[in-house]
Amino acid sequence: MAAGEWDLEDGVWQERELLMWKPPGEWSSINAFFTGAGLRNWYVNFERPTRIRTAPQNILLQ
Repeated sequence: MAAGEWDLEDGVWQERELLMWKPPGEWSSINAFFTGAGLRNWYVNFERPTRIRTAPQNILLQ
């Protein structure tokens, strides 16, 4: 983790497209950011595996 003082500020997602590759059961994803000129940057994000959960039976979907 980065050390130091941090402040949360409002921001707007601008001029980028995100391609996220997260295979089922993996503890990471690869995130690739694109602009009109092509690939801008990428990084690996470490996270818990994705779980698919079904809706409870008492919820009525319309």
